[in-house]
Order: sequence, then structure tokens, then C-alpha cells
Amino acid sequence: MKMLLKIVLAVLLALAAPVANAFEGNALSGPDPFLYTTPGPGFCCGNSVSSKTMTSQIINTGVRNLVIVLAGQSNVCDNHGAAYTPTNASKIDNMYPYGGGIYAASDPILGTSADSAALGPGNFVLRLADNLITAGLFDRVIIFAIGIGGTSIADWDTGVATGRWQPTFNRLKAKGIMPGLANTTIAIIWGQGEQDASLGTSQAAYAAGLNNVINQARAAGFSQSNVPFFVAEETWFGGTTSANVQNAQSAIVNHASNIWAGPNADSLNSSNRQDNTHFNPTGAAAVATLWQAALHAFGAPF
Repeated sequence: MKMLLKIVLAVLLALAAPVANAFEGNALSGPDPFLYTTPGPGFCCGNSVSSKTMTSQIINTGVRNLVIVLAGQSNVCDNHGAAYTPTNASKIDNMYPYGGGIYAASDPILGTSADSAALGPGNFVLRLADNLITAGLFDRVIIFAIGIGGTSIADWDTGVATGRWQPTFNRLKAKGIMPGLANTTIAIIWGQGEQDASLGTSQAAYAAGLNNVINQARAAGFSQSNVPFFVAEETWFGGTTSANVQNAQSAIVNHASNIWAGPNADSLNSSNRQDNTHFNPTGAAAVATLWQAALHAFGAPF
């Protein structure tokens, strides 16, 4: 009997102990409903909160809020050369997926991977947020980034990057951010396809995988009725593009399903790229402008 009690006690203590996520930088009290799947290839940078400043954790529905959920591979990550200093820095925040805190946004963006420190720490999304505020469309933008460099559509469908939508939704919900919240727009920005161009993924395979990815986001709580899903045409890898992947990305657009066209990122040539794949600061500014135009085509509130 005493032995049984010791075993039970040991199990209870183990469950109560902090559960460390190697990609968080801090311990969480378990069991944790927010743990992500293994981040996968390219995960090295952009996830230290030590240099970040915590900002308001409260969502003020008296102002116009935008939450950008940024997903995909390396060209939505911290790979765009020099850091960018936004004009509207006090109005742009960055929620940390692995800890849940909201911090003043600055490059590198929390939550993404980077292929190497040499390519970063810039991320185009900071420019996009700045542009949207300067245009007078929003009063506060919160960036929630979950991109992983080097990932394919199969990785997001069933591989190392699958299962990231639910903890993302859980984190936002824990802060009171829900689809349909007053004065709060949630938009998913999808930028991925370079790896599949390299792999030679067929149009049918990419279309099936992306459809599953979108369905997973919807099932997690990012409802079709309230959360637009924007898909970029993005396949440029080492100076070549994939018509198969481009066709799949454009064909999946369906306004009735709240799936919208993002920009044609492949229109930005090698002069916009630092290694003929990842954007340089000029390319980051250009793709941010293209994303702003794509969002504007959606209509209000963009």
C-alpha cells in the first residue's frame, strides 16, 4: 500500500512540475494547452523576449484592432536583412506564441524561424503593419507569427508543422481575441511555396495540401465567416518559379469560402532578394506594399 501511495505521489509531482518547451525560452506550468508541435527545419532565431518590452495585454474594443496571423515558410519569417523601425511603433505589437505575452513589435518578430542569423533580422510584416496604420485603417496591429523556414505544404498538412493552428487560436482566445469580437479583425496571411517549387510538387498535391491546411485552421476556430484567409502567389526559389504551385495557389481563392488572393510575390525579381530567394530590405518594402494592396482588394476594413 505504501509503495502504491509513493507511486501515485510521484506521478502527481511529475504532472505538477513545469513543462519545458525547448522553443519557448521559459517553463510552463503543465499540463499546457498551448504547446506547439516541433517547429521543424530552420528554427533558430527570433524567439528571445529578453530584448522585448511588454505592452498592453488587454484588447481595447473601443479602437480598431487588426490581428495578423502570419504563417508559411521562410519569406514570412525573419529573413529580410536589416531590421526596420516603424513610424507607428507604439501601435504595433507582437504576441509571443510560446509564452502568450504581448510585446512591442520589433525585428526580429517573435514566433517565426529564420534560416540563418545572416539573413535577418528583418521581417516584411512590420512594414505592412506600419503601412496599414499610416493609411488610417487601424489603431493597433498585433502580429502573431508562426512561420517555419524550409517547410513544404506537406509539412503543414501532416508533417512537422501540422497542429499549429489550435494552440494559436488558444493563445488568442486566452487574451479575449475571438472571431467576431467588436472592432477587431483577424486575418490569416499565408506565404509558402518556395520549398514545393524546389521539390517539384504537382498542382494537385499542393492544392490538396493547402485545402487541408485551411480546413485545419477553420476547425481550430478561425471561422470561415469571420476570418479571411489570404494566399500569396509565392514560389520563387533560387531564381526559378513553379507554375504548378502558382496555379494551385491562385485556384484555391474562393470568396464564398472567405479565401482571398494575396500578392504575387513572384513578381519581385532577384534585385529584391539577398540570396535570389529571400527578400532584402527593398524586397521587404515591396512585398509589404503588395500585401497592403491585396488586403485592400478585400474591402472594409482594409
